[in-house]
Amino acid sequence: MRQAVFTALQWAVDMGLLPYHPGTGVRRVAEGRNDRPIFEREELGKLFSNEWPDPRAFAACMLAAETGMRLGEVRGLQVKNLHLETGHLDVLTNFQDAEGLKAPKWDSTRLRVSISPRCAMALRAVLEKHRYGAREDDFVFWSSETDRRPLSKEAIGGALQRAMRAAGLASGRTFHSFRHSWITHASGQLPAHVLQQLVGHSNDATTARYQHVSDEQRKAVAEYTAKIIPFEKAT
Repeated sequence: MRQAVFTALQWAVDMGLLPYHPGTGVRRVAEGRNDRPIFEREELGKLFSNEWPDPRAFAACMLAAETGMRLGEVRGLQVKNLHLETGHLDVLTNFQDAEGLKAPKWDSTRLRVSISPRCAMALRAVLEKHRYGAREDDFVFWSSETDRRPLSKEAIGGALQRAMRAAGLASGRTFHSFRHSWITHASGQLPAHVLQQLVGHSNDATTARYQHVSDEQRKAVAEYTAKIIPFEKAT
């Protein structure tokens, strides 16, 4: 918020509309590290190995777990932006209840976002049962009440919590945890600029705030540190 306001004020100063920048001396609020818990890879396996009553919520959560897409981007996904035959989709829309369909956050559209064959299969199941016929402009995750809105946030979030309990997973995670989890597990596997582009962040500093340390990474660090001092074997 500070950055957005300061940019406008600086423009006004540059244009001679203001004699000075009124925000001079206002400091940025210190940002603490986000300690949102993530899904470990083993937990994701358990979560999606069980059967979910609602295939729409199942596919929506799997899509977020595989791509790091935001909830609004998942809900705003339209049939015409799915390319299941080639295993990818385009992130061009974002649905917010108060604003409707719009561009993704920070206008971070992404093309050719890859998905796995299993995720493509889950999405096909949603389309096959589509209430409105899966027309090009229809939402992939359709609402039972109207074709003008997608499946609700409450329906997706509630289904996720029930699935977590069924899989014996600890609470404290939400749909947005999939985004944190994907970025964490992809870190180190993909170049930083590729990771930033795939998740639709405006800069690498934002991506860094989503990176956590997974249990697998902690184990790898422990194995590495054990080799720092090369003790000789006892004879």
